[in-house]
Amino acid sequence: MEPITESLTQGWSHLAHTYSPRTIEFVGSGAVLFGAFWIPSLALTTLDLLGPDRVSWRKIQPWAKQPKAAAMKKGLLNCLENQFLTSLIHLALLGATGHSLWRVDSTLPSLREITKQLFLSSIIQEIIFYHAHRALHHPYFYRKIHKKHHEFTTPVALAALYCHPVEYVLSNILPVALPPYILGSHVVVFWMHLASALLLAIVAHCGYELPSISKWKMTVHDMHHEFSKGNFGTIGLCDVLYGTRATDPKALRVSPK
Repeated sequence: MEPITESLTQGWSHLAHTYSPRTIEFVGSGAVLFGAFWIPSLALTTLDLLGPDRVSWRKIQPWAKQPKAAAMKKGLLNCLENQFLTSLIHLALLGATGHSLWRVDSTLPSLREITKQLFLSSIIQEIIFYHAHRALHHPYFYRKIHKKHHEFTTPVALAALYCHPVEYVLSNILPVALPPYILGSHVVVFWMHLASALLLAIVAHCGYELPSISKWKMTVHDMHHEFSKGNFGTIGLCDVLYGTRATDPKALRVSPK
């Protein structure tokens, strides 16, 4: 591992001394934003297009209920629009502040720093996202804004970023970008947090019954889309605290929003 670590350290040091912090932050963030979303989501979309005869993984909801080609295309275009919106906002903030939003040091963060800040970022993200998401389920905001995301009552990977631009800022950009910013994180920690948040969103919306991640199952958020209630958080912490956690579809069928 030492040669790899040394190579990464030297490569980062060269990068930091060659380009400005704002350039590194903007280009790197864009690469993570697009790469960490499109590579896995298009792979899962390919499985969707192959259909039940060629895919062994079981869909949570029946194949007959899966979105049609027109809806998939609409989802793809909206995801692109929202990602470009992210880049425009990021560019505007870099220009307005005149400096990078996250630390761009000439040295990489330690493993201890990375682990600690990723853990704290995931907790803060959960708190921000839960309250923003639950607020969007207020009848007024749901009708005006959040209903767009719930057009996918049977979610697929492309539904992860499919939403109204106001929702995208409130429940996609802020919950992910704000925690590392508050913590004064190294930009590499932010990139890791961004990549993990995107992957979690994709897996949560993929619609497949994949193996659980630390007892976190894909069916949980899938049920939220099917019934438009319950399971508002990302990792389930706030849902447990507020009593909105549900793992049984029967509970959501009879419970209020």
